[in-house]
Amino acid sequence: MPRVSGSALALLRACAYPFRDDLAPLPPEAVSRASVVGSASHAVIAAALGHAAGEPFALSEDERATADACAARALDWLAALPGRHEAEVAYAWDVRARKARRLVQRHARDYSDVDRSHEIPCTLDVVSHRFDGSIVNVYDWKTGRAAHVEPARDNAQLLLGALCVAHETRAPSIGIGIVFLGDGSEPARASLATVDDVDLDAFAAELARLHASIATAAPTPGPHCVERYCRRLGQCDATRSALLAVAAPEAPQAWPVVVDARDIVDAAHAAWLLETARLAEAVSGRATAAVRAWTAEHGGTLPLGDGRVYGPSPGPGRIDARVALPVLAAEGLDLDVAAPRSVSRDSIGEGFRARGGEAISAGVRRVVAAIEAAGGVTGGGERWTTRKA
Repeated sequence: MPRVSGSALALLRACAYPFRDDLAPLPPEAVSRASVVGSASHAVIAAALGHAAGEPFALSEDERATADACAARALDWLAALPGRHEAEVAYAWDVRARKARRLVQRHARDYSDVDRSHEIPCTLDVVSHRFDGSIVNVYDWKTGRAAHVEPARDNAQLLLGALCVAHETRAPSIGIGIVFLGDGSEPARASLATVDDVDLDAFAAELARLHASIATAAPTPGPHCVERYCRRLGQCDATRSALLAVAAPEAPQAWPVVVDARDIVDAAHAAWLLETARLAEAVSGRATAAVRAWTAEHGGTLPLGDGRVYGPSPGPGRIDARVALPVLAAEGLDLDVAAPRSVSRDSIGEGFRARGGEAISAGVRRVVAAIEAAGGVTGGGERWTTRKA
């Protein structure tokens, strides 16, 4: 059965091949120390919110300090939001019937009773309910590096959580947020959005289509192979072929392309693999530059299929707190929430979320426009991104 879960949906969107059930078994998954620290911080947060504690994590003194610091930042962030907070809420979404059910888990990420033929499980870090029942929010904690994490509105893992919560609560809209905790040394920052029935119906249709495509999916190599931590990377013929295609012609190509240290034969194999990977990186960078130049000369955007395009867009620009604070004060936002140390679009969104009474995204756009009109938004430049058309 396809083993798709909420955390793997970003990869599924890019390539369904890794989820086929007719492929060779995967080797045991290596767990990084950063991942262990992240899981430990999640557990501390969940325990503080009344969730039953699981098995203790074996951490060094420094790792435990980092986990505790991240948890403290998350709990500080939640303390500014009035309401009832549930931790580690698990669901299974039925892609055929388009309905959700809560899961009873004996341990973390226990998906043993999920029917993988038509259900996608997920565990939500926090579901937050306003005391009057007017607002339901779904939050996901991110520790460590934030590279390659989609903003909340486009984040498939969050959208699945919102879909399940909306089905259970019948709420007409759900607030969603990715809360970046980093290493716990700075205040939490967030990417926030609000989704409604129209957004969630469209995502439910996308999930059904993606799930149905798994059985016959062909490999689609690309940056997502690394960025989305595809565990099939070393087994996928398309990825191996892409690397071999850019290997130096004079290099011996009898070696296999592998991504697991246990599969490296000897020092000669390791040296060849390193040179091949370096060359692939160089070719990738030059190819990307060539694509950007070609796209700029042919209309400015490159269709990628599935409603996505690649092209330049203006950067968001930096908000000058000295100009922004009077604007925020005039809006009646709680400055302790909206600007604890600096002002960003996320922190403005947090201010609107705490205050209530207005759609967050619309309020942020309006306030940022006012700050920009006052000369408080500078820089930004141009960045190339993949986005929905």
